[in-house]
This record gives sequence, structure tokens and C-alpha cells, in this order.
Amino acid sequence: MAANALIEELMSKGVVLTDGAWGTELQARGLPVGTLPDTWNVEHPERVEEVPRAYVEAGSQVVLTNTFQANRLTLAAYPNAPGVAEINRAGVEISKRAAAGQAKVFASMGPSGKFLRMKNVTEEELSDAFSEQAQALSPGRSGGRRHRHRNHDGSG
Repeated sequence: MAANALIEELMSKGVVLTDGAWGTELQARGLPVGTLPDTWNVEHPERVEEVPRAYVEAGSQVVLTNTFQANRLTLAAYPNAPGVAEINRAGVEISKRAAAGQAKVFASMGPSGKFLRMKNVTEEELSDAFSEQAQALSPGRSGGRRHRHRNHDGSG
């Protein structure tokens, strides 16, 4: 489904309710401070699934995947973390299962924690990292559009 058609479909019913505060919700379910939430897709999928399910039960029409920082640049700081593809694919599966056809699932891509202005990453490295994550979160897997957060300072 094209992006415009998807937005039109969602908006045709009025206000669109979405999810939010994934980190807070996962911490309430035992995620320790300092732990990358995305790794829980593999380590504690049952707890992660509780989050989008609760949002759907509360009326959300769109839920995200728990994949905000599941890119190779962020994961490099977590040497024992599962791989990019494993985390992202698990995130899609978890949110789709929780949505159970009652909500759209949008893939979430967030910042890398690296900054072009500080020269601790190249544009090619950012592109490669986000391309790899996007492939793992392909629309065929998420069922919705990719949702990417970008900082206003040019960081990815």
C-alpha cells in the first residue's frame, strides 16, 4: 500500500491513535537502566509483546516496533547484543503478533548516536547502517511504512 493511501485510510476515521513511551513501558516490565531496549526483542520477547498489545487494547491504530536503536552503530557499544537482523526481525514479528490485525505496525528507526559534525561517523557509514536496518525492517515484514526519527542537527 502506498504511503498516501495508508495515511488516507488511517485519517478517514478521524484522529489516529498511536503508541508511545516504549522505554518507560519496558522499564515497568523490568528493563534495567542502561540496557538497550531493542535487545529485549530476542532476550525477553514475551515482555516486549505486552507493550504493543496493551496499546492496541487501549485503542491504538498504529504501533511501532521495538527497534528504535537496532542499527550496527548503536549495537557496536553492546558487544554481547544479538545482531541487527535478528533484533529487527524479532521486533517486527512481536509487534505484528501483538497487533493481531487490529492495528498497523510501523517499523521504528532512530538515531545512531554518532554525529557527522563531530566526525565520529561518515555519511557512508550512516547510510550503510540505516540501509541494513531498513532491509531487516522491510515493508514486507512490518506491514506498514518505516518510521525514522532524525535529529535537527544532522545527526543520524
